[in-house]
Amino acid sequence: NHYPDLAIIRPEHVALLAPRNTIRLSMPPPLLVGEVVSPGELQWERDYVAKRAQYEDLGIPEYWIINPTDQTVLVLAQAEQGYEPVGTFIGEQTITSLQFPEFRLTPAQLFATGQP
Repeated sequence: NHYPDLAIIRPEHVALLAPRNTIRLSMPPPLLVGEVVSPGELQWERDYVAKRAQYEDLGIPEYWIINPTDQTVLVLAQAEQGYEPVGTFIGEQTITSLQFPEFRLTPAQLFATGQP
């Protein structure tokens, strides 16, 4: 079972999350998952290495690693040999999503959310 910080799933799969909003191995993979990196080397290792490998094995097409410390978003997409970087986005750069090409968001907008 997995509890990503962000998951985008198909509408017809929402009922499969019940009762605990958990992504289970038995369900179709989300279209995109994201993890917000917490401070500390252990957290970095978990999100950049361990979860990357887990999500890759689950066949999740796109994985975002959202790093508030350096205010970057790393986008990874499934390819023949596993995840390939789409790009690391910072500031006013528009985040590129292969799953959602019409999506328009910058790291500056993302990290400004909730700021006074």
